[in-house]
Amino acid sequence: MNHALTLIEVAQRRSISGQQPTYVCFIDFQEAFDTVPHEALFLKMERAGVSGKCLAFFRALYADSWMRIRLGDGSRTPCIRIRRGLQKGERASPLLFNIFINDPLKNCRQYGLEVPWIDWGDAR
Repeated sequence: MNHALTLIEVAQRRSISGQQPTYVCFIDFQEAFDTVPHEALFLKMERAGVSGKCLAFFRALYADSWMRIRLGDGSRTPCIRIRRGLQKGERASPLLFNIFINDPLKNCRQYGLEVPWIDWGDAR
């Protein structure tokens, strides 16, 4: 929350002082690792230049992932294939997430919007 308040204050000061317009974008990435579709991630990794054994390693890491849910009565659901989500605790997961979300920044530059400063804050 402190990051948000600081950015709002900076934007207000720039606006009052007559400097160039300042735009601020806040995106809530809480639990974002859970939402990354595997196939879309692999496609973006290829576009970013990841190939060969490295790409094959990550495909194998996420291939054939299944889960079952134990219900309150002790029974289990049928197996469900996992097709999205990055592994929590895996050292490469933050890097994979950055590869996955890199497109919006590229798109901004493509349309002439410069993003001179960006901060990935943890609001917890």
